[in-house]
Amino acid sequence: MDLLLYGFGGFGFSVAEIAIENGYKNIGIFDKNKPENLSISNGTLEFIGQYNGKLFSEIPLLITIGNNEIRAKIASEITHQTISLIHQSALISKSSSIENGSIIMPNVVIGANTIIKKYCIINTSAVIDHDCVLESFIHVRPLAYIGSNSKISSFNIIQPTAFIERFTEL
Repeated sequence: MDLLLYGFGGFGFSVAEIAIENGYKNIGIFDKNKPENLSISNGTLEFIGQYNGKLFSEIPLLITIGNNEIRAKIASEITHQTISLIHQSALISKSSSIENGSIIMPNVVIGANTIIKKYCIINTSAVIDHDCVLESFIHVRPLAYIGSNSKISSFNIIQPTAFIERFTEL
């Protein structure tokens, strides 16, 4: 195995597809319930069972649970090294930064000097303009827009198609 996912609902499967596109071919899955579908193109998925920090401790892990509070609880309990995952179609300014554990889905745009902190999910086709700060454990849902110089505090959910004015603080 070369990557572990913690949680495997619909979002987990979507992340697994992105991981395979990014070169991870053998993915292990920690979840309390065995997924019905472990078939995926161009890679293999292996169900491991409930999380155990002693299993495959050298392999990086992604938390693939959309709920911010649950993701934070899991992040405080895991012992595996976490990584970020970015879909190849995302357009991310070279002057922006994305911290560990965050997941950037397809067609996302992140502008200059923007900071995405730990364990955020920036979902499909969201746009985050320049000079924004998104604190940890935020979920920006599909097609949302966050205007320039905005600051979004931890645990916020930006709903699908939301339009956040520039200079907004949430």
